[in-house]
Amino acid sequence: MIFLLSFSKSKQAYLFYFLVFIQSLNTISNQKLLVTRLFTTCQLKKKLINHYDGNVKKTITVNGESPAPTLHFDEGKIAVIYVTNKMKTESSIHWHGLLLPNLQDGVPT
Repeated sequence: MIFLLSFSKSKQAYLFYFLVFIQSLNTISNQKLLVTRLFTTCQLKKKLINHYDGNVKKTITVNGESPAPTLHFDEGKIAVIYVTNKMKTESSIHWHGLLLPNLQDGVPT
C-alpha cells in the first residue's frame, strides 16, 4: 500500500492516523505491522495500555503510543507514506484530517 498525499489548503496540515482492524484484536498475537514514512520507520504492535477509564486493554500502538503520533506536513509539500502489513490479519489505515475517497481511507470494501 502506498499513500501519496499533497497538502495545499492551509499553512500546516495535521494528519492523525490510527488503525482499523477488520478482525478482532483477540486474534492478533505478537504480530507486527510496519509503516514507513519517507525516511522514518514506525512500528505498530499490540500492547497493553492503561486507558483513560482506568482499564488496561489490548491496543495497537504506533511507536508505543496510543493514540498514534500526529504527522505534520507543510503546505505544498508531498508526503509519500509506504505501508507494509507484516501481520497475518487484514488491516487498513484510517486517516483523520484529510478528505479522501472511501477506498483510500481505510474503509472496508
